[in-house]
Amino acid sequence: MLIILFVGSFALFAEQLNISTSVKAERIIVNVSLDLEDYSNALKTIRSGLKSELFFEFRLYKKQHGIISLLGDRLVREEKVLYTGYYNMYDKYYILKRNNSSEVVFKNSDDFLRNFFSLKGYNLEYSFLSTADEYYLLCRVKYIPVKLVSPLNIVNFFTNSENITTKWEKITVETK
Repeated sequence: MLIILFVGSFALFAEQLNISTSVKAERIIVNVSLDLEDYSNALKTIRSGLKSELFFEFRLYKKQHGIISLLGDRLVREEKVLYTGYYNMYDKYYILKRNNSSEVVFKNSDDFLRNFFSLKGYNLEYSFLSTADEYYLLCRVKYIPVKLVSPLNIVNFFTNSENITTKWEKITVETK
């Protein structure tokens, strides 16, 4: 059983989360990308006609000072961005949907993968009541290679899912 736990934890860290932030006019500009060890399985899944999902999750915290810091830092904003990617077999192009609304079409698989696994220039708006240096951002990404609709998604509880969820990464918000 120890071997199973070791192998499972090793698989989680085969992916790398790259994050950068900057502050402009009470906005935190976030760039995030998930680097997989192997993109061929992701492409194979999408090319077979299935939909894949990618969730970018953000939590903005304000550092607490004094006795109140014993309660922990204060969550001031939480946002999620959903990407859905799939392949149109008839017209032979890739589609990337952001938050189930806007669609972007890609003819090239490399361009699609580069855009599907990254979020660039995302604006996280917040009115800073003090300096931005008193805030930090937590970010994680969840990749679901095969999106199942209800009630079929109950199958995920009984199978060895290939879903990837990164650990929360902490980024200090700095004004430069």
